[in-house]
Amino acid sequence: MNNRTIPTLSAKGWLKDGDVAERLDHAMSYAFTSDNSQSVTFAGKIVSIQWVISKYNKNITQLQSSIQKTLEDYLKKLFDSVDLHVEIKEDGAKLEIVTRGVITNNGKSQDMQYLITVRNSTIEKVTNVLNDVEG
Repeated sequence: MNNRTIPTLSAKGWLKDGDVAERLDHAMSYAFTSDNSQSVTFAGKIVSIQWVISKYNKNITQLQSSIQKTLEDYLKKLFDSVDLHVEIKEDGAKLEIVTRGVITNNGKSQDMQYLITVRNSTIEKVTNVLNDVEG
């Protein structure tokens, strides 16, 4: 049992190992909204799905494997077990990236499924499909 926390900029402060769903939601929102170059101190260590999309948008196979590896590596630092699958549907300049899986921490599991809508290499919308929440 590791004591891995996730920082928030809310009154909750640091999210501890207890609530897997809340921690997962924060971790995924950070991955979707972070800018690869937002920190000089942590250069090259910021997880940014937008950066992965902009880098590999011309090669769907490379994009799929890069998103999957990036998210798996990131989430494995925060949770005990990560079973993740990424699928991409292409429709001209629009991509629909489905990220689904099961995250386990301290014996508690949480299903996840996000739909990322990308147009012209830019994230347009992220939907937490299981909670029907758009961001």
